[in-house]
Amino acid sequence: MRREEQRMIIINALVNTLNRLGSIECALGEVERAEESFRQSLGLIWRSVGKTFEAVACLEGMARVAAMQGRPDRAARLLGVSAALREEMGTPLSPIVQGDHDFTTNSTREAIGERAFEATWTAGHATPLDESIADALDDF
Repeated sequence: MRREEQRMIIINALVNTLNRLGSIECALGEVERAEESFRQSLGLIWRSVGKTFEAVACLEGMARVAAMQGRPDRAARLLGVSAALREEMGTPLSPIVQGDHDFTTNSTREAIGERAFEATWTAGHATPLDESIADALDDF
């Protein structure tokens, strides 16, 4: 195996581990730890690979954290960003992540109202991806 292939296998394993850890930390109510796990995961995958399913999962995890922290504007914006990336990649929500996605979406809508949710989601969806990722990494 070439060195670059081995490096990518390791990066992918780290990204997936950090994403899963973030999800577990959310389930346990360890929101600050979850935030850090998702941020590290997104930074690693974005700098190493770019547009991947793992980046979508990181953004959705960060949206879940924002909703749990009482930051519904941030959650709605990140949901819009992740939806745009899902659409670009042709990756629909899987049944496994649907529950977390629904929780984040519904709690965010309830917190800020339908009109504000739609406006913020749309703004996130329309923002250039590189700018959105930089913002996501800087804002945490």
